[in-house]
Amino acid sequence: MIVEFDGPEHYQVARKVIEDKIREKAFSDAGYHVIRIPYFVQMTEPCITELFGEKIARRDAFKDFPHGFISTRSYPADFCELGVERFLNDLDRFSAIRGDILESLARANDRVGDWRIIYPPSAVSRLRLDENRA
Repeated sequence: MIVEFDGPEHYQVARKVIEDKIREKAFSDAGYHVIRIPYFVQMTEPCITELFGEKIARRDAFKDFPHGFISTRSYPADFCELGVERFLNDLDRFSAIRGDILESLARANDRVGDWRIIYPPSAVSRLRLDENRA
């Protein structure tokens, strides 16, 4: 098993997105299972159970830091088109926390006041956002 934590550059740089796919395929072909964890997903008990298929024995082992774009200034509007696709796929993959992630973007939008800084225009309709928030 290989676990990779992907920071913003894995969504902002097209070359990085492609290199990740090539490397993931090479690892997979060699018999490894690759788990990718985006920077906007926290290692909470439900996420660990989803990613690794096991429950964590110690519930107090993890803090309750919220999922989403909380302490970053790297929003999906900064992603390249391949990164936007990757983000949309991640929202599907982490469907249990999709609402938390989208709510964090809505709160960022409220703080910033300009949806174009937060949401990629190419994905607004696919994110099914409340029209009053975007």
